[in-house]
Amino acid sequence: MNTLNIEVMGRKIALSAPEEETDILREAVRMLNSKIETVRAQNTVMESETVIIFAALNLVHDFLRDQGRNRFDCDEAENFLDHMIQICQQQVQAPENN
Repeated sequence: MNTLNIEVMGRKIALSAPEEETDILREAVRMLNSKIETVRAQNTVMESETVIIFAALNLVHDFLRDQGRNRFDCDEAENFLDHMIQICQQQVQAPENN
């Protein structure tokens, strides 16, 4: 397992991840941060937790829309989404790292 140091909404987080998944997780963080900035730009009064939820929903929506275009294996898609949801839940429940 590797320790991956990431930052989401200014919050620094250390994740443990298998070595073969670190690049995917980095890309997921990049995509999440990008969606967060998009949601924030459109909704300046939204609370941080709500911004994250909307960003995650946007990412899942984009993924499912693209899944139909690319005809991904449904089991693969479900596993990917389960994994991303797990990571999000862990980070929402984790105490802030200062």
